[in-house]
Amino acid sequence: MANFTVIKGGRDYNPSLAGRKYLTGSITATRLMGVIGMELIWEITSENNKKEHMHQIFYLDAEEYGFESFIQAMGQAPEEIVRERTRLIGSLGGGMTRITEKEARFILQTYVSISKKYGEPLPEGRERYSYMLEPVQALTKQEYLILMTKACGPIDSPYYAINYFMMRTVSCDDRGVAYLAGKTEDFPEEITPETVAVKMPFAIFGHKTPSTLCRNSIEPAEGRPGVYMCESLIEVSNSYRILTSEITVTTSSPFRILDAHRLSDFKISSAEASMLMDRSEFVTVFDVPDISDEFLDKFREYVDRFTETQYENGTLYIDFKNNNSHAGLAEYRINDDIHVMYFLTLTNQILLIGYSEDALREAEILLNLEFSDYPVYLSMKYEFKDPIIYEFMQSDFDDFESFIEYLSGEPDN
Repeated sequence: MANFTVIKGGRDYNPSLAGRKYLTGSITATRLMGVIGMELIWEITSENNKKEHMHQIFYLDAEEYGFESFIQAMGQAPEEIVRERTRLIGSLGGGMTRITEKEARFILQTYVSISKKYGEPLPEGRERYSYMLEPVQALTKQEYLILMTKACGPIDSPYYAINYFMMRTVSCDDRGVAYLAGKTEDFPEEITPETVAVKMPFAIFGHKTPSTLCRNSIEPAEGRPGVYMCESLIEVSNSYRILTSEITVTTSSPFRILDAHRLSDFKISSAEASMLMDRSEFVTVFDVPDISDEFLDKFREYVDRFTETQYENGTLYIDFKNNNSHAGLAEYRINDDIHVMYFLTLTNQILLIGYSEDALREAEILLNLEFSDYPVYLSMKYEFKDPIIYEFMQSDFDDFESFIEYLSGEPDN
């Protein structure tokens, strides 16, 4: 996921010294994936009655971290806000939906309560968002359901409902599970940021530690409309389990979970988990023998909209798909939201990585077109039956070709 830090955006602003008016706000419709992004725009009136726009983007995690990070900047369209908005929507895979100030306050306060639950510190710069935390913002049941509909988006197939349900269940996300169960008659009439709408209605996961759904395979039960059999690969505290379950879903939209039963739950080894997650990984290696400052500036501009992660031997940039359609498949895999990845090594290589030959070929063409005026040469193309790129990024090698030679047992030239 994307990591954000506080950015002052030029001149600092003290909320206590000026007027403030809520103009608009929006959230990504990605609540059931576990993370949402929220952007708010305020009109600020300074002491000399000058009016300016203040933009804020919040990154909010429903599973463990709560209110994880945010940025803030002043101006009509601050560059850092435009960049983070593009990156946020791209990495989370969901469009933006408008929200009211009341909904925005409730959302932030809810995720602050999650941070407190798991003992996570709030982001620095509390003075820039503290006015959002008081007074406590409560919603009626109807207001809460309207907000959840905005945050979750449509659930227009049984596969979406089941995959989301398994994600929320294993991550111990009571609010998400309660919404997917659809038992709104059990919700309290008033819901505060610390309210869990209803208790977990289906206890099919025997662990209370937030965990990750790595893979989920769904098959319709023969002759039983609305009933599905699931095999789920789950990562729990750096170990792996296989959970099999029977899940009953409504037979028409909006799809909701009617019942869920655990059939089995057992531990497997990391090697077995790796086999279950196996798929081909395609890697194209480009050499850039003379990397200039001009080239680096252009490359950074090219990957600016992607999420960035630093490693000791280079920098990884991930281009995510623009939606979460992989959550609606009969076989869900956690990394199927990745379109392609770029890894710029310390030895002047650009590694282009993908899990689809078509996606990789498209990225190769775009890269060649964008950098046709620079010395960028295609060196090698690989297909690996087992994923290898993360092993390289965690290794002591900074040259991919040398790493491959080492793995194959070939001597250095």
